[in-house]
Amino acid sequence: MSLAAEYAAHLARQDEAVQAFVDLLQRERDALAAQPVAYPALAQLTEAKSQQAEALESLERARRELADAARADSGVTDAELAAQLGCGELWARMSARVAQARNQNAINGVAINTRLDHTEARLDFLRRHASGSLYAANGRRSPSTGGGRLRGDA
Repeated sequence: MSLAAEYAAHLARQDEAVQAFVDLLQRERDALAAQPVAYPALAQLTEAKSQQAEALESLERARRELADAARADSGVTDAELAAQLGCGELWARMSARVAQARNQNAINGVAINTRLDHTEARLDFLRRHASGSLYAANGRRSPSTGGGRLRGDA
């Protein structure tokens, strides 16, 4: 197999792996948006994302090695090299998917941090305002808690 064909085949595999990562990120987004949040699904997705990220890193290392061999110190960029090897369109598609993955991962990160901040705020409220137990032995609100509602409760 020629170096150009090998590089194109590798880019195709890497592009498929990036798409699989994007799919995981979209599933993570859906799990975060579910009411209630699908925590078991999130745990599974976190593991799958970690494994897919490792696979992507391995594919990228191998792609760089192929690119370095094909470049032969010519100094061309990755996009230029892909075009020279006849797979510029594949490179552009994969690059767009990588940008999509980066964007979705950032959005999911914000959603996770927002949920974490909200949970911490509720826990802080409970810690500050709970004197003894919130509930009496009969399961009703303890008179010492004032019977008030937590922020955001309807």
